[in-house]
Amino acid sequence: AEKLATKAESAVVRAVEKAEGKAATIEKRVEGVTAGADSKVSNVAPTKEAEQAAKNRVEGAARQDAAKTDLQKAHPDASVQSERTLRTADGKKAVDPLTETGRRIDNVVIQDGKAVRSVETTSMTADKAAQIAKENRIRESGGTFVRDKETGKLIDLKDVPTELDRRR
Repeated sequence: AEKLATKAESAVVRAVEKAEGKAATIEKRVEGVTAGADSKVSNVAPTKEAEQAAKNRVEGAARQDAAKTDLQKAHPDASVQSERTLRTADGKKAVDPLTETGRRIDNVVIQDGKAVRSVETTSMTADKAAQIAKENRIRESGGTFVRDKETGKLIDLKDVPTELDRRR
């Protein structure tokens, strides 16, 4: 049990480091874009909301990476694919009739050409009601497929409900 806990802790540390690295890359890109901006704009301090949003992105990326690692361990013979866009039977991006926007599933587990799990990873406190409602509307209007990034084939999720994976 101690070895498993140590391995899990190591995986979390690696996921956090990876997320922090992604955040640093994004910060460098943002700095490059704003470097040529007017000095009045570039000297403005980030708002608390912007700082919180950046922190949330880093923490969210770490949660998603840890969830993907857990899914890969639970399904060693499957392909765990991240950020899969819901599509219609003809392969087009499925759009919510209400918001006119699409939806990406955090992780889809594909084994033997079939979806076996669909997982949305989130914080312990995030309100997902609107997102769940949006996904339900998209699915009801025919958006039940994702494209397998390894084969290019469409995989039907109609019988695979999206699980909510809440993590700290």
